[in-house]
Amino acid sequence: MLFRKIASYFREAAEAREEKKEAKAEADKLLRLHFIEGELSALLSKIDPTIEVAERLQRGSAEYVRVHYSGGSYYDVNVTGDSLGVMAIDVIERII
Repeated sequence: MLFRKIASYFREAAEAREEKKEAKAEADKLLRLHFIEGELSALLSKIDPTIEVAERLQRGSAEYVRVHYSGGSYYDVNVTGDSLGVMAIDVIERII
């Protein structure tokens, strides 16, 4: 009986940690999405007026910023694992 209670406690604690981890990952994705499609997109448009918008793409475990140019062309930059600052630098370096 005691063993079952202990096992149940550890199982519930592990599930709670996993839920917290998933919630943090989802919040991080949302933050990155808002940064890319809002602030980074506006900055890129100021740097190069032919840039219309930037968007976040997820392909498996890889993350990309797709920079859309007027006329329909685009350029993908792999930003997997980048912090927001490094992401901005990587994208700007690729477009200039």
